[in-house]
Amino acid sequence: MIASPICKGQVVHEVELKYLVPLIAQRRVEREQTVREASLELGIPPGRYRRWISGIRAPQIRSYSRILDYLGYDPWAGREFSFGDQLRLARLRAGLARDKLAKRLGMDYAAYRRWEDDQLTFPGVKERRLLEKFLKEGITPEEESEETSDSQKTQA
Repeated sequence: MIASPICKGQVVHEVELKYLVPLIAQRRVEREQTVREASLELGIPPGRYRRWISGIRAPQIRSYSRILDYLGYDPWAGREFSFGDQLRLARLRAGLARDKLAKRLGMDYAAYRRWEDDQLTFPGVKERRLLEKFLKEGITPEEESEETSDSQKTQA
């Protein structure tokens, strides 16, 4: 189970990759693995694994699916979250940074950030519907391939 800290006067999100680090360390001990064996299985250099465990660095978004494979389960599955944390989790599962997701959804980055951070005072109905659709359906392969082909055109 993931325990998230409680901070006064500060927005605390329950869905952060750094909260998976103790689970990763525990899993390595359970499997009686060396740091090198665990890092190889996670697909990262041993030095990065050590920085995760020591708290110097948090895992990156692109490592999320490998972390879940390593753990053998999704520690956030079946839990209830705020709308913002639901967005954050769906974004992590899609392997996207905030700015990339906002662009794919056709939203302003700052607006998306406020939604994900649960910092909206006057939520827009159109944005809410778009984000609920993303939570329900995710990003389709067509949307992914369109972005890839657009970026290839601009580079050529």
